[in-house]
Amino acid sequence: MQLTASHIEDIESAFESARETGARISSIHLPGFQKLLDHHPENLTATVEAGMTLQAFQEKLSTAGQWLAVDPPNPERLTIGALIAENVSGPRRFGLGTVREHLIGMKAVLADGSIIRSGGKVVKNVAGFDICRLFVGSRGSLGIILEASFRLNPLPESEMIMGCQTQSSEETEDLLEAIMKSDLNPMLLDLHNLGTEEQSASYGYWQIMVGFAGTREETQAQMHSLNNLNPFKVTTLDYLNRFGNSDSDATPETTAVRPSEVVEYCEQLGSTKFVARAGNGVIHHHDSSHAGKLARNPQVLLDRLKSTFDPKGILAEIS
Repeated sequence: MQLTASHIEDIESAFESARETGARISSIHLPGFQKLLDHHPENLTATVEAGMTLQAFQEKLSTAGQWLAVDPPNPERLTIGALIAENVSGPRRFGLGTVREHLIGMKAVLADGSIIRSGGKVVKNVAGFDICRLFVGSRGSLGIILEASFRLNPLPESEMIMGCQTQSSEETEDLLEAIMKSDLNPMLLDLHNLGTEEQSASYGYWQIMVGFAGTREETQAQMHSLNNLNPFKVTTLDYLNRFGNSDSDATPETTAVRPSEVVEYCEQLGSTKFVARAGNGVIHHHDSSHAGKLARNPQVLLDRLKSTFDPKGILAEIS
């Protein structure tokens, strides 16, 4: 059952129908919920309805020199509700965190039709249970997010992406370890096997990508310190587009390992193209034979959550 809602009454009606018929709501679209409700630049906070796309939200915030510090793919199609429900992130997750770190409040409708609010619209808010973060990554299984409040960041004055080619797994591991143990403060630390921009069809080229953001003085100082460890060149995030366009008919596999195990796992992929969040341990690749397991919460806890929030099972299965 697909839910398309322009008003809260549409959601309530759909929920009532699902409870009566036993139907399950498999997809959610909120075209009527696309407003920027509050934006307080002086407090670095904003509240937005869940149907607005992330790109539209960022464009509104940019007029005040601010942004929601998340960078998932396809922001022009990703709604705020989906951003939270799917817990989507991008390469800057290493230094900026996931949406969970920026979410300070939420309004949602539960399966029984009741509307809840959790958190608040200011950063220093400790009232009540932190239910809003429970919805992060819930994939529409606990309720429908109507609006969300976020802590914002100033747009950085300067951002610089640096790249370095390595020739062996040992060299890669040593350099990543040196970066992690240094005083550097990168907002991005990736590893990929896509070739250079000039050799995008080639395999066997491992590239370490490091990104810095801040004032011009800060980024220049960080770049200088990085080059003291190993020579790097200024580059771009083009590798993300090349990975997204490779094997475009296949959904990438995602494997989560300890950051200390990233190089070892990537070495097992051989010539398979991959992009690894070297600082977080998340690896995206196109080889199902090397698909690893993602961390799972205990099923007993998941079942208790589902039975509490959605006892009649009208929403998506929890996963």
